[in-house]
Amino acid sequence: MALPRMLAPLAEVLAARGPQGRVLHATWFAFFLVFLLWFGHAPLLPAIRAELGLSDAQVAGLMVLNVALTPFARVLVGMLTDRLGPRRTYALVLVTGGLLTVAFALARDFTILASLRLASGVIGAGFVVGIRMIGEWFPRERLGVAEGIYGGFGNAGSAAGALILPGLALLAAGGGLAGWRIALAAAGLVAMAYGLLYLWLVRDAPRPGGFRAARRATVLGVRDATDLRLYTLLLLGLYAALGLVTWRLTTLGLLSPTAAIPLLLLLALLWILDVARIRRAQRPAPGRPAPEPVDMRTVALLALSYAVCFGSELALVSFLPTRFAEMFELSPVAAGVLAAAFALANPLGRPLGGLFADLGDRRTALTLMLLGIAAGYVLLARLDPSWPPVVAWLLVFGCALWVMAAEGAVFAWVPRLHPRATGRIAGLVGAYGNIGAVVFLGLYPLLGMADLLLVIALLAAALVAVLVGGRAATPAPAPAGR
Repeated sequence: MALPRMLAPLAEVLAARGPQGRVLHATWFAFFLVFLLWFGHAPLLPAIRAELGLSDAQVAGLMVLNVALTPFARVLVGMLTDRLGPRRTYALVLVTGGLLTVAFALARDFTILASLRLASGVIGAGFVVGIRMIGEWFPRERLGVAEGIYGGFGNAGSAAGALILPGLALLAAGGGLAGWRIALAAAGLVAMAYGLLYLWLVRDAPRPGGFRAARRATVLGVRDATDLRLYTLLLLGLYAALGLVTWRLTTLGLLSPTAAIPLLLLLALLWILDVARIRRAQRPAPGRPAPEPVDMRTVALLALSYAVCFGSELALVSFLPTRFAEMFELSPVAAGVLAAAFALANPLGRPLGGLFADLGDRRTALTLMLLGIAAGYVLLARLDPSWPPVVAWLLVFGCALWVMAAEGAVFAWVPRLHPRATGRIAGLVGAYGNIGAVVFLGLYPLLGMADLLLVIALLAAALVAVLVGGRAATPAPAPAGR
């Protein structure tokens, strides 16, 4: 009886009716389309390579460019969400993403393909829009569950794309255009149509006119000098991640070292200018009030936690299929099924993480999830080729549940920090998920799978020590007017 009672909030949120239920399901489906567009080209890369004669380095470059600008895009789209509202912002992301996808489907030159994949980083920023939308519509005692459903169901879009788009391309083959082009163009047109439909389906807040836009949704406010230093360091991580992407493109031979040096210097200059802008914004002036302060210590903790959980998820789904194929001498299809445990765990793990955060203290919930990640990755690092593949699958699925639950716990906490700044906070925290992936994928060739998993486990354990030590502030009650 205890378990059904504990899961009752999950069933209650899933069964929500009226405008609240419509917002939940319309928004997770919007995120579903975001992931389908963002990674929809990945399962079609063999056909794209064959038609356009791409090299291995060019194919790898497309995958790197696809996520290169997403950290920045998440921060910028978070600002836009707090200013325009999630309804119009999500519609804009879907229409823009659809146009970029259609353009990619029509491209016939690698330079154009690469430019479009770089621009497609904005598609992945759609996630932060829904965090604010769900935060506006659900009460605090159900907020973690609702955010978990949104994130978990939406993340399944990449898996759906891998299942649907190759089959659609096969059916469409034989026409005037290659099948992969028709499949991607169709996905882009569906997203554009749904973006316009989303404007009609939802509104920004339960009460008409109830959405409170931030007056100056450009930077976050800080409480003291320590918070300001943390803020500048978090921004440094964004620019450093783009520097790592630049280095990766040079190792692939797609960017010369001569061209990379000015780019790296430009990134350093942009960071300095960004820090100066943030410092200036903290000082009120006539007609320019200082932004409302946010607990930046907790924002930093949540950003680093998301780097560990979502960053490790993106990294593992990138190299696990190949590693399993080598370790267990499996076909690519069979190895992909083993690695698909992460995709299967998403719709279950994120809502459960949000549920546990709702039922108890959010700090305790996140601590337990990070402990589970640390223990799971230590076990996964000991994976041996002599073990049956089914044991490997169960181990990966178990690790994935802890990872997804941690993601749910993080974003059960984010909307509680400051409702009117939720978009900007979610953008910064979400950006660190991609930064984690960039770092872990960069370390993988140097360390190998086992040592990399131990490094991630160590990072998770370090975050547990910070949480247990009480250095993260307990989330304050949300201001009235949610």
